[in-house]
Amino acid sequence: MAHIDSGTTAQISGCPAADTVSMAHNEMLCFIRDKCKVLPFDDIVKICADFYKDEEVLAAKEMIERSMPDRLPKRQGLNKRKTTIEDVVKVCLNPNHVLPTYYAVDMARLPPVSATHCDMSAVLLELQALRSEVREVNGLRNEIACLKQQIETLKGTVEVLRTGQCSSSHAAMNESEFPPLNGACKDDVPCSRTLAAMVESIPKDHPGLKVAARKKKVTPLVIGVSTANTHIKSVETKRNVDVFVSRLHPQTASAELIDCVHAINSDLKIHDVACNRLKSKYESLYSSFHVSITVDSMQLKRAVDVYMSAESWPNGVFVKRFFKRKDGPSN
Repeated sequence: MAHIDSGTTAQISGCPAADTVSMAHNEMLCFIRDKCKVLPFDDIVKICADFYKDEEVLAAKEMIERSMPDRLPKRQGLNKRKTTIEDVVKVCLNPNHVLPTYYAVDMARLPPVSATHCDMSAVLLELQALRSEVREVNGLRNEIACLKQQIETLKGTVEVLRTGQCSSSHAAMNESEFPPLNGACKDDVPCSRTLAAMVESIPKDHPGLKVAARKKKVTPLVIGVSTANTHIKSVETKRNVDVFVSRLHPQTASAELIDCVHAINSDLKIHDVACNRLKSKYESLYSSFHVSITVDSMQLKRAVDVYMSAESWPNGVFVKRFFKRKDGPSN
């Protein structure tokens, strides 16, 4: 078909001169006029709004206004394109308007719709892309098969090498180096060599001889606990038991907390008690302290058990171990 410019008239062969058909080139109007017979109004508007650009919609609006006595309203706002397409579709559906026959030149500008009214050109493009992907998958499958075959070959080679090494090591340990242990030598001649003598005659660097390493005997550490023997005295060492104490009254003083720590102690030797008030999230509601209790190293475990016992502290007081961070503030 020869391309006809917009607004021209073509006379059909065999028809009178009065029977003429007006034809115009516009892909969007061609799609709307063709799909108005099979698709609902809302579906056509949505498809065109999603597919066509603003300049294509304005060009279709200007072209359809040439066949009408009045101009279409100029739409504004965010939904300008959708409302303009609605006006165009309403004109195409109105049987009182005489419109030319619109045709399309660029088939790619005709949007594909449902399976019943699909665009075969788009289907063919998708099928071509799918075929390319299938070919690539077949190529990968062939490469994987080659890799599997190479792995099986390497497994067989490794198995052969391992078997050869085992046989060579067994062949090295022949009868001349390891005589029979039943008391007879070769040619049924009695052998007077003992088992210990035969073992000593084996070279130290023999590949079949493996000397087991002796395990070192570890002597356990002993710490004296006797109180009767006072002839010598050990060095006095001290350890700290750090405790986090919270949910105390906001006006609690450090001296009161120190007295509470001494009241908890029964027979532990406490060298020092240090209290450090911490910044609470709600200082008007409660106060928190870091309590460091210095005791003998020998009594550290017992001190932890005593000061981390619920029975040692007053009712409602929150207590847990306090650990100092090496790279930051304590918590």
